[in-house]
Amino acid sequence: MILSYISLFLIVYALLRFVFPLTCGIFAKLLTAIAIIVISCKFQIYEGIGGFLFAPDLPRPVILGLELSYAALLLLVLLLLARDILLLLLRLARPLGIQWKPPFSPDIQRVGLAFVAFALGGFGVWQSIRVPAVHTVELVIPGLPQQLEGFSLVQLSDLHIGPLLKGAWLQAVVSRTNALNPDVIVLTGDMIDGWPKPLEREVQPLGELVARHGVYGVTGNHEYYYGARAWSSVFEKLGVDMLYNEHRVISAGEADLVLV
Repeated sequence: MILSYISLFLIVYALLRFVFPLTCGIFAKLLTAIAIIVISCKFQIYEGIGGFLFAPDLPRPVILGLELSYAALLLLVLLLLARDILLLLLRLARPLGIQWKPPFSPDIQRVGLAFVAFALGGFGVWQSIRVPAVHTVELVIPGLPQQLEGFSLVQLSDLHIGPLLKGAWLQAVVSRTNALNPDVIVLTGDMIDGWPKPLEREVQPLGELVARHGVYGVTGNHEYYYGARAWSSVFEKLGVDMLYNEHRVISAGEADLVLV
């Protein structure tokens, strides 16, 4: 329901503050308005045509196109909102003698914001599908046993293997992870977006993860959307020790590390 409200807000604000004020012809306005309405209904399209909200059965280019367009529309509305707030503040400041006006005509401003929104949306989509960079965090723990000094743990979260991210992408993530030579690897949920049978082949690279003290995992909400029990069996066969309100004791020399 909340997604429908968001879509409605995007449609109304984009039409009122972007489409209707443009000085172009009625045909161009109509096409722009139709495009905005269709893009705003991304979630409804995923569920109604693709069959599921989070893993629609649609061609990858269609999903990427909708994701880019929706991100651009959302950013455009935010930019328009920021512009309108600025114009309001400038109007309120006129009695104080502030007469500054934004450069360019209103049409050029709106079109310029649209280009910025699409550029930022494209960058965001590219970031979401590229192999992620390694982000290193060093934890300083007072009283840490000497045997655990330099102990390394790699966390992989929200892989979302499904319509967009496939086995080849996961293979690259696994290779980058193994290159870190970690002591422990943890998979912290939302590994998939789809049912086990269609995706079982795509998640096979998880079986190649290697860590000195093992690979561990927990389920996220997306596993429960697609049969958490069945997925847990798949992960276990791939060598992932799945934890359900459990812990494991990892022995590192004379020191123990409790993984919860």
